[in-house]
Amino acid sequence: MSTWNIGSSDLALPSVYCATTQDCGATGQYQFADPVVHLNYGAQINFNRHWYIYYLHSYIDQNIGRVAVPTKVCGSLPCTAAKEFTEPYLYQKLNDDRVDDASLNYLAGALTVSGGWHERVRMCCGNPVTPSLANQVAWHDIYFQLAARAGPNSRYFGKLFGLTVQEEWIPHNTTSVFKTTGPVVEVVPEAGSITHTMLTPNLTYPIGEPRTSTFAVFAQYLNNFDYFLNAPVPYLYNQVDFGIIKKWPPMFTLTVTDSNLYEHHEGYPYTNADTINRNKLIMVFDVALPIQ
Repeated sequence: MSTWNIGSSDLALPSVYCATTQDCGATGQYQFADPVVHLNYGAQINFNRHWYIYYLHSYIDQNIGRVAVPTKVCGSLPCTAAKEFTEPYLYQKLNDDRVDDASLNYLAGALTVSGGWHERVRMCCGNPVTPSLANQVAWHDIYFQLAARAGPNSRYFGKLFGLTVQEEWIPHNTTSVFKTTGPVVEVVPEAGSITHTMLTPNLTYPIGEPRTSTFAVFAQYLNNFDYFLNAPVPYLYNQVDFGIIKKWPPMFTLTVTDSNLYEHHEGYPYTNADTINRNKLIMVFDVALPIQ
């Protein structure tokens, strides 16, 4: 898997924060992340024509980190000790997260029923807490999922329309006291363990004759979220993905995705109304190795 990222906040960094490339990075007020390549792997074990178990180890790479600007920020140049001040703000930094997902699944025609476990852990960059500590940038959930497809059928891509409904329970036990940063510091109550319903409508349209086409375009929407242990509330997102799929049956698939994520206004950790937008191009070359 190869990922190329671009991201920004709703409010660009004021130019005063970008006195040097060390303050704001080589790209200035809006940050770009270099391409990252990872090896994802997984397995599917079929018990019969209905039941199977599935495991996937993958990565999420994106420059969506909430990272405060260093304290040495000046109201005017050149910097002097008298003019230095501290004002937390937002800038983009690449995050490298590991994701593990395991599920038990039942397939009945165009409907798949699943129950599983999902975990996301930040491995690098933009992580304010040591991964070995309790309040790290990590979370996990237990979920129940229904996925169905309908409409015209194609040989390699299945039915045209899809809808996935996933109900998650996210335990959230932390010892942190959460406060906003800004002119007014406020304690933010922790939401505690919660449930979340994620809806994913999607469309996959084969180009050419459906019985033989190995090329398709797709689009999907997700009301996505994160609920890290170092945050008092879940971060909620609107996410829209679209792209192309090319198959070389029976073993190889290339998927190219343009992924766009827009965060809701949360009010934490910043008192000013600010959210993060990010766009990334994801290229995944999948090799399926059948083992009898």
